[in-house]
Amino acid sequence: DAPIRHIDHVTPHEQGGPTAVANGQGYCQACNHARQGRGWKAEASHGAGVEVVLTTPTGHRYRSRPPDPPRAPRGRRPQTASPVEPAVLRLLRAA
Repeated sequence: DAPIRHIDHVTPHEQGGPTAVANGQGYCQACNHARQGRGWKAEASHGAGVEVVLTTPTGHRYRSRPPDPPRAPRGRRPQTASPVEPAVLRLLRAA
């Protein structure tokens, strides 16, 4: 559970991987350097809940997915609009 320090391509740029959110993943520094070594492979599955499967040189496979988004604290309703949004909407409607 090390903090994310590197953002990198899942499919490397030099292998045709696009520089796009769908091809990006955050890594701790050590993991990012390790996965660039010989025999490591990362594959993204694009569907409900993007998942990355990392295969090590020994053939072990590890699945990684982004964390769930934060939730409102218990007992509090989630804020649906910022306090600024109604004012902006009024200005837009008046324009």
